[in-house]
Amino acid sequence: MKCLAKIFTVFVLCIFLASSVFAVDGLLAYYSFNDEANLLADSSGNGHDLTAPDGGVSAGEGKMGKGAVLDGETGYMHWENLSESGAEQFTFAFWVNFNDIYSQSLNTMFSGDGWTENPGCLHCHMKNDGFSAFGFSDMTPDIDVTNSDFEEGTWYHIAFTVDTAECEVKYYINGELDQEAIISGQSPVYLGSGSIGCWNNLSTGPERFCNATFDEIKFYTRALSADEVKTIMNEESAVEIPEPETEAVVETQPETAAPAEEIAPAETVSAETAAIEPVVAEAPQTADTTSIILAAVAVSGILTGIAYSSRKK
Repeated sequence: MKCLAKIFTVFVLCIFLASSVFAVDGLLAYYSFNDEANLLADSSGNGHDLTAPDGGVSAGEGKMGKGAVLDGETGYMHWENLSESGAEQFTFAFWVNFNDIYSQSLNTMFSGDGWTENPGCLHCHMKNDGFSAFGFSDMTPDIDVTNSDFEEGTWYHIAFTVDTAECEVKYYINGELDQEAIISGQSPVYLGSGSIGCWNNLSTGPERFCNATFDEIKFYTRALSADEVKTIMNEESAVEIPEPETEAVVETQPETAAPAEEIAPAETVSAETAAIEPVVAEAPQTADTTSIILAAVAVSGILTGIAYSSRKK
């Protein structure tokens, strides 16, 4: 029975590792905003730091730790050259909390620079009626997201996915598919330059500034599935991962004053748990898919060998 329990534990561990890998697969840029000294740094390691060309961006309370607060007047975050060739698939996901929705007709959350100049531009607006709209330059007109009414002072998770091969665009709110649309053309998603928190046509300059706080912004060069969107929405910040409570239990068990006959079973369970738990705790923090899989296979092989030896005895 113990052998079966070990094998089952390894099976569950491998499933957990596999589910955690896809959350970073295809990650192009990630902004946690938890480092106030370097607020707009790209935490993915790909070097795509944001800039605030006209100021108006500051650190404030985010959904997970700190967030980037845009003042609604001059503040926006700008990126350059995420990809020169664009992307056949793309996902833009983020948390947002609006300080003001109603003062202007459109509050732009996200836009590729040069809507009229660059094919494949994306944009996403919050309208002053509390509903949002999204668009792709190969799709006319914009699609109103009619299923969700936004309110000021509330955190919302938004994910926008594009798959040009399938000619489809999907818009998720709080992990649920809210709207989808068919694209008329198949231009790659334009990633040459773009703005978070304003509309930036090259001929007119920045406008439609968004008065809101953003957090946990992630760009992927994949169109995430519905399950993946829910997973990244529920992820803890990759910068601040709490220590698992089970580690504290393992450390304190040897100090427990208990009869000798009761200590042996507790130590046996703790040793097995300690052999597995570090893998579980560290897996979400690594972006090396191959290392994770090899580690899972190694653990599986060791414990399967233990099970086989026990059966022979």
